[in-house]
Amino acid sequence: MWSLIIFLILTVIYLIWRVRNPPKEELSLKGKHVLITGASSGIGMALAVETLRRFPARLTLVARNATRLAETRDNLIRAHGSVGTDINILSLDITLSYDEIVKSLEANHVGVVDILINCAGTSVARTFEETPPKVFENMIRVNYMGAVNLTKALLPDMIRPALAVNSKGEGEIIVFPHERRIAFFSSPAAQLPVYGFSAYSASKAALSSFANTIQQELEDDGIMVTVVYPPDTDTPGFIVENEGKPKLTRIISEPAGLETAESVAGRSMHYILIGRRNCAFGPLGRALLWYTAGVSRAQDDAHCPFAPPLPPVIVAAIEIAVAPLLKIVSFAFAYWMRSIIKKFRKK
Repeated sequence: MWSLIIFLILTVIYLIWRVRNPPKEELSLKGKHVLITGASSGIGMALAVETLRRFPARLTLVARNATRLAETRDNLIRAHGSVGTDINILSLDITLSYDEIVKSLEANHVGVVDILINCAGTSVARTFEETPPKVFENMIRVNYMGAVNLTKALLPDMIRPALAVNSKGEGEIIVFPHERRIAFFSSPAAQLPVYGFSAYSASKAALSSFANTIQQELEDDGIMVTVVYPPDTDTPGFIVENEGKPKLTRIISEPAGLETAESVAGRSMHYILIGRRNCAFGPLGRALLWYTAGVSRAQDDAHCPFAPPLPPVIVAAIEIAVAPLLKIVSFAFAYWMRSIIKKFRKK
């Protein structure tokens, strides 16, 4: 009897919430300026494709290698045409100091950015003993401080309304802060310890904590911040990461599978444009997101494949209900990792 009453109450709550909160639509890219770091290859390049697939927006591609950036721009123009498309490239080392990044942005007339996607990153998989101190420093500079400094440099203009010429160069469009987005590409390695990723995990954990903090700070200004947790992805960077990767790290990482850059970019861009706080991948990714949420509101990445997103109160109830199960699963996973490490060390 009580279960039926609870079910009916939750059903009524859901129906009321659904009427008052229709499914979110993607933010239109009309008149928007999209800037993507790490855009010369991998997920960053795939995000550029996703941008142009939606609308011929103004697009700024950022990476260190100017030659590869130019090739990427040419490929995008050939694939999507040049009509209404404004693709600029900026060769920038994001490990530079904040002042140097600001000077570069000003010198290249980057202007106001509406969609900032911090996708640049690097990874080295080694045991702590085998990892030189300079690798830790580089990981922090690329994976953490690069995103912090670039966001810091662009944010003052993002929190103010601005005029933007439309895609045909006719008239002007006012872009308000609530139409702006910032995204950070973290990693599941930021959510749990993984053998061989002492440098990488720490840098991505710092990035996630930073992003979660400015989510709180910017939400009332209207700017939505999304943290993306992509799994292992088939990119040039992943190939480099595998060079010298400990065998134990490979074994532990294998259950999560390997995604394509295109699939990661497609889901990520959708979540960024509808203003979700988090973007995880697959059942393992979502379970990890729920279990490691810490002090947070109900997860907005929660939905069934056959149903629209659920209202926060129902998601919160589900999170509470499955918390014991997730704890049991986490114990099992931790002991599984430990057993593999012990078995490998005995050889």
